[in-house]
Amino acid sequence: MTSPVYHPQSNGQAEKMVDVYKRFVKKKFLEDREVFDLDIVTNQFLYSYRTTPNTVTPGKCSPAKVHLGREL
Repeated sequence: MTSPVYHPQSNGQAEKMVDVYKRFVKKKFLEDREVFDLDIVTNQFLYSYRTTPNTVTPGKCSPAKVHLGREL
């Protein structure tokens, strides 16, 4: 399935992930403003996303387990 290039609303899954990421970053920023580092926060988000079990993946396991065959 394709979507128009200049119409991001038509790609709901990607837009939802951007929204989840922005909320995560905002929450981390509000928790500790003095030592906020966007690189660290992004790595924390990706680690959390990749290690959280998902009902869509085969066997309802984490994306890392499906991709690598083991947990991170």
